[in-house]
Amino acid sequence: MQSMDKKSAEKIAENFLQQYHSTFTIESASLEGTIWIVAAKIGLVNKQIRRISIDAHSGRILSYTDREVNNKNHVIKKSLISLSIENALRKIGDPTYEMVNQKLYEDYHCYLPDCYEYPEYLNKVLKEVFGSNYKAVVDGIKTNLKDLAEQKPVTDFLTAISK
Repeated sequence: MQSMDKKSAEKIAENFLQQYHSTFTIESASLEGTIWIVAAKIGLVNKQIRRISIDAHSGRILSYTDREVNNKNHVIKKSLISLSIENALRKIGDPTYEMVNQKLYEDYHCYLPDCYEYPEYLNKVLKEVFGSNYKAVVDGIKTNLKDLAEQKPVTDFLTAISK
């Protein structure tokens, strides 16, 4: 699968930011693995940095920080967890993926990347959609995150969705 270039990632970020901010400047874009991290300054007087994470293959926005994030690791882990959830659900089928996304939004007004900070939302939606079989999806997510499973934030996430 072809990875998008820097200009394409910046354009996606610009289109996204235009929806929420009248004034912004793209400061940087860097590819970290399969994720473009685009940093932008917003505001005229009180300039603040915002970061947008974009999947380099699909061009889908994975996360957006509405506050300044100094720890790039947080953004990367959030994006990787979001991709892991998506991959586990898409293995079951695209309709399942769409159903879980829709339920997350309808019940909690959140998206997959938000599940990193609010894993209990994902846990409740998976139980609602899959019943006692939700653990099969959790196992798929665990498999996708096996290389990161030793890190405390990832372990905490996996523990919370496994309850």
